[in-house]
Amino acid sequence: MKGTIPRPLRSLAAFALPALLFTFSANAAIVADHNCTDLAAIPESAIAAAKAELVIAYGHTSHGSQLTTGMEGLATWKGSLYAWNGTGEDGALHLIDFYGSFGGSDAQDLGNPNFTAWEAATRSYLTTHTTVNVVIWSWCGQLSWAATSDVDTYLSLMSGLERDFPGVTFVYMTGHLDGSGPEGTLNANNNRIRAYCTANDKVLFDFADIESYDPDGLVNYMKKYADDACNYQTDGGTENWAEAWQNSHEVNVDWYYCDAAHTQPLNANRKAYAAWWLWARLAGWSGSSAGPDWVDAESVGGWYPSWYGWLYWQENFGNWVYTPAHGWQYAFPGATAEGVFLWDSSLQHWWWTRRGFYPYVYDFALPGWVCMTGGTAPSRNFWNCQTRQAVTEQNLR
Repeated sequence: MKGTIPRPLRSLAAFALPALLFTFSANAAIVADHNCTDLAAIPESAIAAAKAELVIAYGHTSHGSQLTTGMEGLATWKGSLYAWNGTGEDGALHLIDFYGSFGGSDAQDLGNPNFTAWEAATRSYLTTHTTVNVVIWSWCGQLSWAATSDVDTYLSLMSGLERDFPGVTFVYMTGHLDGSGPEGTLNANNNRIRAYCTANDKVLFDFADIESYDPDGLVNYMKKYADDACNYQTDGGTENWAEAWQNSHEVNVDWYYCDAAHTQPLNANRKAYAAWWLWARLAGWSGSSAGPDWVDAESVGGWYPSWYGWLYWQENFGNWVYTPAHGWQYAFPGATAEGVFLWDSSLQHWWWTRRGFYPYVYDFALPGWVCMTGGTAPSRNFWNCQTRQAVTEQNLR
């Protein structure tokens, strides 16, 4: 599920770039929250990749079923692109759905029958189902009263599973809203999970955050003491944000009906959108359709006028880009405009550069700084900053 590096990193590890330049991070937390509910932003190629690569096991009870109920309704509304089933047949996403009794065990969700049964059930299941590469569990209402130690047990057990099953992605989750607002035990426990996931580069499905916002995203209803049914408090009593939005928008155009437990269809719609965003991310999608994250430019027919010069990129290129000056180059995953490692396919060297430094690049094969002065690959010209001499691309090989 990770991006494949085109060449071994031994050459990169052999040289040390000055520490002050290391603004790059290959890993970062993946958080599916209310900002990840724009279904149209997920490329069909990313949906197809999720179907081809993921085998998901999902353990939950009624509240957690909002995710899969929403996904069922989405497939009915939008068609086979969003199809899923328990076998992966007919090109569908392979999602094994356990509504209670995970793998035939007594584990129902993350807190039923206790705070540890889910972990033992997961270990047992993965031992005999080795094709599963994603595991996700949901809470019911236990985070509304759980002690801090219970949350820490959850985080510790998840970490242990990650250690012992390195080929599996374990998805963390927050608990559904309960009307207790920002001061409640639930919010404190959810924030503890969020903080841990962010600090340790985990994968989180933020169930509570998704149901805290309507599609307009202007109001955090959790702060208005919203509950799992989407009811929230006003000066005049209680209103329902999901019902209000549904009533002001057209069904089967702006939203779709699904029989979601404990809540309104719109809430499950948004859980489904966020789920597909997450599946796409786990299959390698960057989360952006606006071009490589490090380019910071808008596309003009697939061409990007960036700080790195004009480059060409399409979604199916993954981390590869083409530039008229350099030809094909591979950007190491996690790159930003503040630091990008590039594999130059013409030189067969690793480079590092950033916005404000380019056309100066650090060449790890020298090692040292060079400045691009002209030409196009495989006949580029450079200034070698160490020798203070003009050199050709052939001199750098």
